[in-house]
Amino acid sequence: MYDFSELASSITRAPVQATETEMAYKFCGVADVTPMCTTNKAAFCVYWDNIEFFSVARWQAASDIESVTSTDTGVTLTFQNSEDRVVHEMRLELTVRCADTAGTAQITRRTGTPYTYIMQLDHPSGCKVAGGGGGLSGGSLFLIILLVGAFVYVVGGCLLNWKVRALPLGRDACPNRAFWAEIPGYTKAGCAFTWGKLRGLCGGSKGGAASSEAEGYGSV
Repeated sequence: MYDFSELASSITRAPVQATETEMAYKFCGVADVTPMCTTNKAAFCVYWDNIEFFSVARWQAASDIESVTSTDTGVTLTFQNSEDRVVHEMRLELTVRCADTAGTAQITRRTGTPYTYIMQLDHPSGCKVAGGGGGLSGGSLFLIILLVGAFVYVVGGCLLNWKVRALPLGRDACPNRAFWAEIPGYTKAGCAFTWGKLRGLCGGSKGGAASSEAEGYGSV
């Protein structure tokens, strides 16, 4: 997931290399690059001497984006939706590279069909937003490691006991079976101990089965 809100807050201009033109652009939806380009719903507009113009691409909704390619270094968006009345079919290839600070857009033009503008921009907006689907969270990684470790522990321990210690496959071959069998009893006794202490703090009776089990663990 990427956050282009900073690039959508103002109109920016950059020269188109090897031409006498420049491009004005504003990301994400609002088509007010110029009154003329607004008519054509353009978010990217090319000028000659601030007089002649043509719209290159609109960006009013996510559906206006033809394709999205995400990499470790940034994201590339392609547009081919110009509504301008020009001879050439228009296409825009926009790459926003992940950077700590904003740079100046580098724009080139490739003639042919379609007539393609290639724009590259270094900007923090090209960095994936944390938690936006750019990878697994720390909690997810912990659960994966825990489950894989538990699987290896159980299966590996059973196979070891079966192969090395000649124990029959089944519960008897489970690693540290005696220890795990005692866990429910320890848990029950711990709960009883805690319950007895809480009742004591609240002025309740310490009698009964729960408190008698808890007393065997001393006092705090």
